[in-house]
Amino acid sequence: MVGAGFIGAEVASVCRARGLNVTVIEPLAVPMTRALGEEVGGLFAELHRAHGVDVRLSESVTAIRGAGRVEEVVTSSDTRIPAATVIIGVGVRPADGWLASASLTRADGVVVDEYCATNLPGVYAAGDVARWPYRPAGGAETLVRLEHYDNAIRQAENATRNMLATTLGEQVPYTPVPYFWTEQFDWMAQYIGYAERWDQLVYRGEPASGAGAIFYLDTGRLRAVLSINRIRDLGALRKLIGAGARVDPALLADESLDLRELTKRL
Repeated sequence: MVGAGFIGAEVASVCRARGLNVTVIEPLAVPMTRALGEEVGGLFAELHRAHGVDVRLSESVTAIRGAGRVEEVVTSSDTRIPAATVIIGVGVRPADGWLASASLTRADGVVVDEYCATNLPGVYAAGDVARWPYRPAGGAETLVRLEHYDNAIRQAENATRNMLATTLGEQVPYTPVPYFWTEQFDWMAQYIGYAERWDQLVYRGEPASGAGAIFYLDTGRLRAVLSINRIRDLGALRKLIGAGARVDPALLADESLDLRELTKRL
């Protein structure tokens, strides 16, 4: 498996669960570091190693060799790894080149406003190709492009609603609390919110053992959380992050406190 992002890590876990010998090659220091950071991404590296995946970090592929079909992969350390199948998951670029002559504003995707509308009258965009303004409570606006199922569904619904606004009434801004999930081995990891930066991580429970949560805080505000096998907390977490809540880190870490109690203080 070339690439240890979400797609690569999920494919690796499925293949390993089927009894296949799996090697993951990732040029970055830890898996999923762009979304989760090095500390949390490192937990996923250890998860895969614990299940027998050969995880090779800070290493890249220089050649794929074989006669008629793949036989080996050569890495940047000049290591030769025998392989019957190579799967590459190294990210995507928006396929928006065909729109170059349409005068649409593009910047790593099609730029839209809070109503999913482009700069051209009557033209909307949604899903993986759309870069839209995310405004966290109490924070600065930033343009984001999310490649996740939940965003594609919700943004498409919002864009459709606004396209029909002439008959249904006023347009409605797209103001979600971002969400995605990943299943790897026995971990159901669900991420709520969006954090490009943070200055504090708070641990609840035992995330490294497959039961807990990791909170991302920036200047005291809760911006995102990664919940591992804790589905019951999702509703409360969505409310707290949507409000940009300032929560005492000690309360977030306190397993005896029901997170729903914190939502009553908003």
